[in-house]
Parts: sequence; C-alpha cells; structure tokens
Amino acid sequence: MKNFIDQDFLLESELSKRLYFDVAKDLPIVDYHCHLDATEILENKNFSTISDLWLKHDHYKWRLMRTAGIDEDFITGSAAPGDKYEAFVKTLNLCPGNPVYYWSLMELSQYFGLETIPQESDNSYEFLNKQLASPEFTPQALLEQRGVRLVCTTDDPSDDLAAHKRFAHRTIQLMPGFRPDNIYIFNNNYYSYIQRLALSANQKINNIEDLCAAVKVRHDYFHENGCRVADFGADFLVSETLSEKEADRIFKKMLKGKAPSEKELYGFKNFIILFVAKLNHSRGWYQQFHLGVIRNINPTLFRCYGRDAGGDSVGGFSHCNGLSFVLGQLEQSGALARTALYNANPADSVMFASLAQSFQGGGIKGKMQYGPAWWFLDNFSGISDHLEIIASQSSLFTFAGMVTDSRSLLSYSRHDYFRRILCNFIAKKVDAGVFPEDFDYLSKLVQAISYKNSYEYLGLKFEK
Repeated sequence: MKNFIDQDFLLESELSKRLYFDVAKDLPIVDYHCHLDATEILENKNFSTISDLWLKHDHYKWRLMRTAGIDEDFITGSAAPGDKYEAFVKTLNLCPGNPVYYWSLMELSQYFGLETIPQESDNSYEFLNKQLASPEFTPQALLEQRGVRLVCTTDDPSDDLAAHKRFAHRTIQLMPGFRPDNIYIFNNNYYSYIQRLALSANQKINNIEDLCAAVKVRHDYFHENGCRVADFGADFLVSETLSEKEADRIFKKMLKGKAPSEKELYGFKNFIILFVAKLNHSRGWYQQFHLGVIRNINPTLFRCYGRDAGGDSVGGFSHCNGLSFVLGQLEQSGALARTALYNANPADSVMFASLAQSFQGGGIKGKMQYGPAWWFLDNFSGISDHLEIIASQSSLFTFAGMVTDSRSLLSYSRHDYFRRILCNFIAKKVDAGVFPEDFDYLSKLVQAISYKNSYEYLGLKFEK
C-alpha cells in the first residue's frame, strides 16, 4: 500500500504550503525537553536493527501493540527483533487517526525514503536494516538530517553528565536538564537513592539541611556543565508548604523507610520544588512543570516492566489552587524564573493558559508559557486546540513551540508534524479574515514559534 503522506500532508491551502515550504520546513530544531540517551548520542554507533532504533524505548508504540492483542514477549520481551518489527507493523495498520500512525509513516518516509506503508511479511524489515549500516544512520547523523541544533536531555541530579561533558559537535549542542523528581518521590529505594545523591555531592545527607546543600552542589555542577533547564514532574501540587523543621522531620522519616502520609508527602514535594525553583531563578534557568498525568496505574505492568512502560493516563486532578500557590510563593519572594506549564488533560487547558498569564511580568517577553501540547494532547486536534487557546489567552508570537518529549532518535519528524499543523492553522485564520494577509508578518510568526523563541528563552544566541 502506497504511503499517502506526501509533501502536502496536512497543508490545506496555497498559503499554508507557502508558509511551510518557504519558511518552516528547513528551520533548525531546538528540542528543549526529551528523554534521549546522551551516551548513545556521544558513542554514535550504528543500530543493529530497526527494532532497536524504532521500538526499543517507545512506550507510545507499546500501548498500541497491547491494544492490538500483541503478546508482551513481542513488545518488551525476548522475541527476536524481526518478530517485534512484524508485530508492530501489524499494529500500525490498525490505527489510522492515532498520532503514532502518522509519526511512524513520516519517519519511514523522511529518514528511509520508504514509499509504502509496511505490511506483514513484506521486505521492509530488510530494506530498513540495510540502510542502518550506513554512516547516515548514526545517532549524530540522524540529528543532523533533521537540522537539530539543541538536544536537552532529562537527567537526575546525581548523574555525572559524563557524556555531556565529552560531547563536542560542530552544529549540535547536548544540554543536560535538571530533574529532581526522585528527591520527592518516596519508594522502597528512597534511602539508596539519597545515598547516591550524597556520593555525587561528596557529602553526607542526614537531614534536610544536608539535603538542600547537596542539591545546591549538584545544581551548581549542572550549571557548570551547560545546563540551563530544569524540569519538575508531578501529578499535582498543593496549596501549602512546610517549615524547614517539618520538612526535616518528614525527610528523616523517609530515610528510615517509613512512608509519609499523603499530606506529608505533598507538603515535602512543595518544599523541594520551591527550593529548586529558587535556585533556577538565581541561575537564570528556564523551568518546566509537567503536571496532570497519573503514572504507573497498571500494577501488573509496573511490577513486571517498571516505569515508562505505557501504564500512564490523563489524570483528573484539581490544579488551579496548588499551582497558583507555588507560583505565587515564588513571585512573592522575587524568585519566579521563566516557566512553562505542561498539562495533560484537555479539560484544564484554558485554566493552565490563563493561570500562566496571571504571572507574566518582569519585563521578560513570554516569561510564563503554556507549554506545548504534551503527551496525550500531542496530536492533530490537541495541537490545533492548543494553538487556539494560546492565541485567545496569550500571545502566539511569544509561544516557545514544540518539543519531542521522546526516547527515539527518529522522533524529530514530530517537529515537522507540528510545523505543518502550525502553518495550516495560521493559513486558516487568514482565510477566515482574522489574521492579516501579510506574508512577511506571518513568516516572522512561523519563525518565532518554530525556532527562534525557544532558543532565546534558553538564553542562547539566536542562530541566523
């Protein structure tokens, strides 16, 4: 079957095509949030099979494969790479309308030149594997193909950043991202994690004062090694924080392996987030809050395969009071950094956008962002609705654009997917008579959202 995704995919008018082909298509990519493996990028080794490159870490694909009735052995298990590929091909042909369907076909076409939709038992597995051996398919070459200029990974405060420190490339910057979630997430391995953090900071951690000092040491280390982005992941935030004395009591309880109450845990989470957020402001970093997902809700899946296996869902949390409290605390203390708020539930989208608007200021253009359409909203309708909400609640010209939020090196086709939707969105507004029909003006809008704003928000020099 012919791959129907041609050069005009998602572009419904002559203006949308002109904006895409003359402006958006070849702009560089700044990916300020992803989960790529920095060591894999540094070592720059060819992949053995398309399954290793395309399926190994992609829980978006895994979820669909389970929906298609594929046995777990062909998803995360020990089945041969070719059999896993065949299982995904079977799945792919069952899900038109799902963003994974379009991303996958775009990846096969743009990276490999595959002009057909793969079918079971065709020769596509051999066709793709043959290309993987060439120099054009090393990790760094894949990034170069899509014009990626910045890759910002997601890293624990205890990470040594060895790959980031060694990486040197003519056009690509590899930036660490500081994500302190493990400090405020309690589990059976909490004590071991804190000991690892202590080792990385070269100091003992016995109380909350020690913990904050160690976090500061690691924050400084990340800054020295190029980090300019922090990221908080949480289901939701609460409208309270703790005194240092209370935080110390709860932290010592957690070190002993005793589970805190829900109230204690959420108070402790706010305490750590506020502490780190103030460090972010002092360093001039850009921070992100990823909220609204309920994670690892399938206990069997989590027990057998761990986190990030595809057992997550949109959450039904109440965000407004807790999030506004945390941002208000930071604003009141003069420590609110440039911030992006990510939301997973479409029912909360306008609230997130309007809340961000309430904290603009400081003479900083677009200081508060309603971050890009994320996870369960990263699809045609989700992105289109997201652009509409930003236009109505904020300013499109200050929107920092798209991220991959991905573990796959082929996922940069998602930026192309986003840019096509963006150009079509703008052209439809012109056709409706609500945007000016001025190509130079519209070109600047596309450039700002696709590339320029994100680069500037990270404090980096805009590449002409």
